[in-house]
Amino acid sequence: MLTLNKKMVLLSVLVVIIIAATGLYFVQASADESGHPYFPLKSGNQWVYKIKMADGTEVVRHIAASKPVDGKLRMVLLLNLTPVAEIHYDNNEQGLFKVKEISAAGTKNYEPPQQVLPAKLKVGEAWSWQSADQKSKETSKITATETVKLATGTYETFVVEYSGEHDGVPYSGKTWFAKGVGYVKYEESSEGKTIKAELADIKLVK
Repeated sequence: MLTLNKKMVLLSVLVVIIIAATGLYFVQASADESGHPYFPLKSGNQWVYKIKMADGTEVVRHIAASKPVDGKLRMVLLLNLTPVAEIHYDNNEQGLFKVKEISAAGTKNYEPPQQVLPAKLKVGEAWSWQSADQKSKETSKITATETVKLATGTYETFVVEYSGEHDGVPYSGKTWFAKGVGYVKYEESSEGKTIKAELADIKLVK
């Protein structure tokens, strides 16, 4: 899971994410929703990830879903206490979409919104995205289900594999999503360098 320097790009693609992802980081969705089943945004949820950088160093990412602000759910993220970005998501009947990013580089609106996950996950489901300015593109596919064992527990996950290009720089990776938890690990490679992250601690409110 960002218009950041190359190191931050590696951290931020999500899927996942994701990625991805560092600093004081607000993820927003409609206040009357708790987010996607595989990306829960309920106020009070907390996650901690250990991230191994390409150079072997490790950083820790703390995430907490906070009370709604201005009708939006808010998720605060810190990476070694360094604020980096704010990202907004829309969760609707079609799935989870990234719609806006705010960082030191400025504000970026995703036009069209970039799909992160479909509403219902199943192996074989695929989707693609290309920015209106044609500077970024990404294709994603749910390739498998997998049991992931971590210190925080054992999770039944869907594996999302993705590849894309941002400003001419190619990248690819995988993210493992668990229902009711979020992503439990991810890995991403770009220009011969790879970063990996795993869920190290979690607190989910009922």
